[in-house]
Amino acid sequence: MQNFKSNPAPKQVCRDSLFNGAVSCLQHRPGYRFSVDSVILAQFPKIAENETILDLGTGCGIIGLILCYRYRTLPISITGLELQGELAELACANIEENGYSDRFRLIHADARCYRELFEPESFSLVVSNPPFYIGGSGRTSRDVQASAARHQDDFGLEGFAEAASFCVKNRGRVVFIYPADLSMHLIEQLQRRRLTPKSVQYVYSYPESDAAALVVVESVKNGGMGCRVISPFYLYRHRNGPYSDHAESLFAP
Repeated sequence: MQNFKSNPAPKQVCRDSLFNGAVSCLQHRPGYRFSVDSVILAQFPKIAENETILDLGTGCGIIGLILCYRYRTLPISITGLELQGELAELACANIEENGYSDRFRLIHADARCYRELFEPESFSLVVSNPPFYIGGSGRTSRDVQASAARHQDDFGLEGFAEAASFCVKNRGRVVFIYPADLSMHLIEQLQRRRLTPKSVQYVYSYPESDAAALVVVESVKNGGMGCRVISPFYLYRHRNGPYSDHAESLFAP
């Protein structure tokens, strides 16, 4: 675990908030910024007492911050793993500023080193919003930090799935969010590592959308047969419209 300064230079960051200001989140401007993907992912799994949670590729720590807030009355522990130093620094600042240091720790390290960083089967839940573009494809960002967060290198989805399988306990859960048009690739990679999909939800921009934009898959390590496909999630009420009631509930205190 590496310590960072908890007060990044004001010109480098902006301060956003969630839940009517109950949670603050420093983010780089310009740079990688969390999206609604992470908000959806953070509130997909049901959390139990004494849950031990690993967030692979935590970024600025937004998923852990949401979990800490939503389950503030439960004894849970969260570990965020982040490779990029600037993002790890921000995550540390966000953890301290929100008062979550007693339940949310940050490790600045490469996910490739998961076997050295963690004991096998040491977490009850692993969550991740992994990079999804193959190098040289997809939308290219001029910002190096944002591009690195979106694009896979040689440790892409396959590596994240392998790390999740190693770290999660038997019958523990793994929840990934991924582009819907790559959902079969995601499911294949999970199943290869004994992570059996048990709940699947497709996320659409609005009800009239021709195709889903995202998919959330919750898997169980060595889980049995049977998979529940949940009702679609619509982000907006209609094209160019406001958030749907479901989406608004994700941001409600």
